[in-house]
Amino acid sequence: MRVRKRTARLFAFIVAFTIGTGANATEDGGSQRPLGVATILQGVAPTPPGFNFINDDVFYNSDRVNNSRGAKAVPNFHVDVMASVLRLDYSLDEPIGGIRFGAKLIMPFPRVNLTIGSGPGAVHQEKAGLGDIAVVPLVAGWEFETPVGHLNQSGEFGIVLPTGSFQATDAVNLGRNYTAFGFSQGNSLFPTKDTHIGFVTNYIIGNKNPATNYQSGDEFILDWSMGYEITRDFAVDISGYYYKKITNDYRAGVLVNGDGNKGQAVGIGPQIRFKFHPGAITFKWHTEMAVQNRAQGNRFWVQFYHPL
Repeated sequence: MRVRKRTARLFAFIVAFTIGTGANATEDGGSQRPLGVATILQGVAPTPPGFNFINDDVFYNSDRVNNSRGAKAVPNFHVDVMASVLRLDYSLDEPIGGIRFGAKLIMPFPRVNLTIGSGPGAVHQEKAGLGDIAVVPLVAGWEFETPVGHLNQSGEFGIVLPTGSFQATDAVNLGRNYTAFGFSQGNSLFPTKDTHIGFVTNYIIGNKNPATNYQSGDEFILDWSMGYEITRDFAVDISGYYYKKITNDYRAGVLVNGDGNKGQAVGIGPQIRFKFHPGAITFKWHTEMAVQNRAQGNRFWVQFYHPL
C-alpha cells in the first residue's frame, strides 16, 4: 500500500494549469504549465489594446505512465484532469518605441481524478478548486515586414504563486507549493494573408518545494502551429508541442530515480478556429508520443477569446 501511494503521488498531478508562459516546475513528473496551450498566433501579443478575456478549458486523459525508456511503468493507472482557466489581459493603447506592452492575470480551476491499482489496495483520490495563480507583469510585442512575410514577435516574463492547496502526503494536489518563473518568446509569420506559421519557446525555473525538499529541474517547452484561413471567419491548423526537461530533479540533494527524472513528450493534432470579429473560439486535440518519465495521454481543448 505504501509503495502504491508513493507511486500515485509521483505521477498524480500531471497537469497543473498556468496559462500564458507563466512558469512551472515538475516535481514527480507533473507540470504547472499545460503543454500545447499556446498554439494560437503565438507572436501576436499582447492582445488588442485595453482589457481582453480568455478562457481555456481543457480535458486531459491518460491510462499510461512511461519510464525513462518510454516503457509502461505503472499498471492499472488512470488520471483525468479537467480545468477551466480564466485569464485577464491588458495592453496599452499605443506602442512605446515601436513596442506594445501589456500584462496578464491567470487563475486556474482544475479538477483532478486519479486511480492507481485495483481491488482493495487501489489508491483513488479526487480534488477540485483553485490552482496556482500566475501573474505576468511584462508582455511586449512588436512587428515588421520580412522578405518572406509579415512577422509578429513577443516576449514575456511570468511568475507562478503557490496559491493552490498542497499536502505532501496526498496523491493529488492542486498546487506545487513553491514559486516558479518563466520566460517565453513567440513568433508568428504570415507568408500570405491567409497562411500562418508560428511557435513559442518557454524556459521555466522553479524554486525548491519546502514541504518535500524537492528541487525540480529547468524545463524547455515549444508550442507550434501552422494553418490556413479558409474564409475570413474560419481557419484550420495542425499544432503541437515538444517538452524536454533540461536539468535534473533532486530530492534532499539526491538525484531522483537515478536519472534525474528528466521528462519528455511530443504532442500533435488538428485545430480549428472560428472568428467572431471581435473574438474567437478554438477547438483542438493533441495526442502524445515519445513520452518519457511522464504520463502519456490526450488533451482536448476549447479556447475562447473576447475583448472587453
